[in-house]
Amino acid sequence: MAKEAFDIALAIIRHPTEQRYLIALRKQGAHLADFWEFPGGKCLPGESLTDCAMREAREEVGLTVTVLEAWPPVPFEYPERLVTLHPFLCRADTADAQPLDSRQVAWVAPSDLAHYPFPPANAPLLARLQEPLPPRQASPPSPKRTAKETHRRSSSPASGEVASLSEPEGVLHPERPPQANSPAEPGRA
Repeated sequence: MAKEAFDIALAIIRHPTEQRYLIALRKQGAHLADFWEFPGGKCLPGESLTDCAMREAREEVGLTVTVLEAWPPVPFEYPERLVTLHPFLCRADTADAQPLDSRQVAWVAPSDLAHYPFPPANAPLLARLQEPLPPRQASPPSPKRTAKETHRRSSSPASGEVASLSEPEGVLHPERPPQANSPAEPGRA
């Protein structure tokens, strides 16, 4: 039986004045609960991936964002489903993030992201955030792509070209991750 496939638009949100990124702790009972993630979700019918990432930022953490850059899609195969992450580097208009659809949020420096457990599909994104930051100018991605168009242009996960299931040592499951039950102080990693 074929696995269910999902296209997920992600907003990788840069703090408006600091070199930090916003992450959110998933709700209890959700798929991959107790993992941290970047805000994101599935597109509404007819919605572009770019618009979806911006909408999810508003709905999940209460932020208006400017999309700076579209990153390449990241296909990944979990035992129960296939996902393709469509990441967009964004800049927040304000630092006043709220956990509207998560247990807590935190602004985290790239070097500190390794101290938070993330779903395995996020490994390439976490690695990319360790690279030097791009310039702080807003240039919207071009063209606006939809999940359907991306599937036509990229190889299918069924072809075997998916992200590895192995987790880089120390990146996804550090020795001392933050406790899921302890509140994070806003603006602190």
